[in-house]
Amino acid sequence: MDERKKLPQILKILDDTTVVVNLGMRDGITTKDSLNILDKHRITLTDPYTNEILGNIRQMKEKIFVTEVHEKFCICVSKYTKIKNHNPAMEALMKPFEPLTGGKNKQTKQIIGNSMNINEDEISDLYTHNTVHIGDEVCIVEK
Repeated sequence: MDERKKLPQILKILDDTTVVVNLGMRDGITTKDSLNILDKHRITLTDPYTNEILGNIRQMKEKIFVTEVHEKFCICVSKYTKIKNHNPAMEALMKPFEPLTGGKNKQTKQIIGNSMNINEDEISDLYTHNTVHIGDEVCIVEK
């Protein structure tokens, strides 16, 4: 077995909102996780008064959301629709207004995220800010 540390990264680009990452169940990934695609370049932080270099930070290309988890990889999207259900108390309060709303008060839809700026030449044949590339490093945002 290879003793090198695995670098979390993009394995495949499926379309402009979907990528495959080499993190999976064995790495503790769940569908509640979100990841950042890291830019390879760093920004140097310099104190404006002393010109002392304070350090550097990595820029993020995109935030992606885990939608499907396999043993050794996960599928992530940069954009998805979140359906929010109202609680029963809210439904009871809204019931008298159903004739006015057409009964559409039980759910709301919210679009989360954006399409990614990708290199279309790198889209896998599986499906027909800064450019996202295969091999881009990722990191877990939330746990």
